Amino acid sequence: LKLHKWPETLQNVTGPNAQGFYRARCFACDARGNPDEKGHGLSFHTDGRIACFRGCSYKQLIEVAQR
Repeated sequence: LKLHKWPETLQNVTGPNAQGFYRARCFACDARGNPDEKGHGLSFHTDGRIACFRGCSYKQLIEVAQR
């Protein structure tokens, strides 16, 4: 996974904030049939930290990102 490239490749990216986190449309939500219409469900940092605020597990995020 090349997280340092995510700000350039994901949709609806904002940030980074003061702590270095970005927010974006969650690609895993889309893949599991629950589109992230507002575009800010995913939070990530280029150091590898990643989370979805809409219910995707870490495992789902990594699996979809590796496709």
